[in-house]
Order: sequence, then structure tokens, then C-alpha cells
Amino acid sequence: AVDAWHGVYVDVDIDREVLWPDGKRPEKPAYEGRVHVFPAEKPGGFLGRVKRWFGLKPPAPQIPDAVRQAMAAMVDAYGAREGECGALQVGNLRALCDELDALLEVVQLPQSVEALTSTIESYENDRPDDDPHIQGLCHAWITARFALENRTPLWLVK
Repeated sequence: AVDAWHGVYVDVDIDREVLWPDGKRPEKPAYEGRVHVFPAEKPGGFLGRVKRWFGLKPPAPQIPDAVRQAMAAMVDAYGAREGECGALQVGNLRALCDELDALLEVVQLPQSVEALTSTIESYENDRPDDDPHIQGLCHAWITARFALENRTPLWLVK
């Protein structure tokens, strides 16, 4: 399986591959183990645009340590495997669909777009934060099947 960070599932007969942008693995990735958090700039009014035009920007907001720690934990949990930063992970779309089918059987949900869409909709109004694993499974199955039926890649980019 590919990690939920920088990967793609395609309809090819492979187990899992790692592709490097220039075709070869670098000796030492430039950003292994570092997390960058860039705060969004607040849009200003007319005066803010004039200041930016003259190169007068307000100081960048400070990122709280709790936010940096949360981002680092997310990268550790969902990021590339050790030594694979900067690579594109490629997985087998049919194998993913088979795995999702098996998971639906375990949780006793039918394998149809209509049934899974109905399941997702049952969470939308009153309990959107309940059972995120079930909702994620439903979305993953619908999306993976769409990709397979339409012969398109299923991209995972966080």
C-alpha cells in the first residue's frame, strides 16, 4: 500500500513501487524529517495592498509549538516511509479495491455506490464526526471504484 501523503494507485500489475523525480534515489533527501508550516497571509484592504506594493509587509505570525508538534505527528503518521521523502509511491488499484471490498464485508456494508452514499449521508446532518473510519471507508471505496471504472489514477496527496 502507498502512504496517504504522496502516492497514486493505478491499474497496473505491481505490488508497490517508489518513483523518484529524476529517476534515481538521492543519497540524502533535502527535507527528511523536517516539517514546514506556512501560515496564510490575511488579505488586507486597499491600504494593505498599497503597503505590499511598496514591499511593506506585516511580520509573519508566529506558529505555536502545539501546531508544529501536531504537524510533525501528522507527518510521522501519514508521511513517506523512512528514506522515501520526495518520492512518488505507486500502488496497485485493483488490489486496493479488493482490500476495500474485504473491509466492507467485515463491517457488513453492501458494495454499491448507492448504499455507501446513503451511509455517508446518514452522518451528514446530526453526527458528521461519528465513525470517521466507516465514512472514510465508504469514500475510499466509491472513489477507488470510480478510478478503476474510468481508467484514471487515484491520487493521494496530503
